[in-house]
Amino acid sequence: MSLIDFLVDVVLDSPRPDYRALLIAVRGAQAPTTDAAAEPSAFQPHVAAWRTAWQNFGLDPALFELGAQPSDAPLVTLGTAVARRFELPVTVFALDGFEGAVRVDVATATVRDAAGTAARRFRPEHRVAPTAETTDALFLLEALDPLTDDDLRLAGDDILDALRAANPDVEIAQRILRPD
Repeated sequence: MSLIDFLVDVVLDSPRPDYRALLIAVRGAQAPTTDAAAEPSAFQPHVAAWRTAWQNFGLDPALFELGAQPSDAPLVTLGTAVARRFELPVTVFALDGFEGAVRVDVATATVRDAAGTAARRFRPEHRVAPTAETTDALFLLEALDPLTDDDLRLAGDDILDALRAANPDVEIAQRILRPD
């Protein structure tokens, strides 16, 4: 399946009209060395929006730390650096672990596919968790207002620029996912 076909099959369940996700699928990528302690940007109101959203969904905001995906995998380190810099949720998945169409459920903070739950609270299940050897990945960058689409693309550009600099032949596809 092509990366474009994969991204077209991703479906969104969101009760929030301001939710957007930037999906970046990559094939053949080695992550560059990244400073995971990157300086945060000036998007603090975005963090408050996420905490309020999680509370409204009946989820404990204390369980969510933006940019806290636990892993030493290099592609996750890159995603974590961008998450911390832009203060937005970024989850990185091993692309080859997915089975069938992917569904992002914002209200339950889960990602599911035909095999069941693939991630909860930015923590991918074992079959889709990136490892040090992962070269095919899906980056899921999530945004709520007041973060704009341009801000979301800017965060995605940080990932793309780093990957392209380290991997001139990397295959990339991207899509912004919105509620219907």
